[in-house]
Amino acid sequence: FPALRSIGRKPASQQELSSIPSTAPRHPKRTDRVMATPRSDFTCPILHALVEAGGKAHVRDVLKRVGELMSDRLKPDDHELLPSVRDVRWKNRAQWQRFEMTRRGLLRSDSPHGIWEITEHGMHYYQTTCREQK
Repeated sequence: FPALRSIGRKPASQQELSSIPSTAPRHPKRTDRVMATPRSDFTCPILHALVEAGGKAHVRDVLKRVGELMSDRLKPDDHELLPSVRDVRWKNRAQWQRFEMTRRGLLRSDSPHGIWEITEHGMHYYQTTCREQK
């Protein structure tokens, strides 16, 4: 039993631990620079996809349309697979932006699981802000 072997021994020092080679794959640290599309850039494409769909749609359909709308704007790092969620970076960022949009009242927070739905405030934002960006 490995736990029993350590009885009576002093704990390993930080220096001893750092000298042990790691075989674990290296994941980028937060300090590593990732050149990805800002989350806020997903707001108007998400609203656009929902307006096209009649106001609400399943998340996979929204993300598919957002990918089409943003295909010329997504950066190489956006297409990297994230090991923690097993999805590509841009989809993960779009879903985090959806969370922020619900906090801002642009999307309903009480929609059924897997369904994204625009609010009246979201429709107003789309008509006044997103249409001007085209």
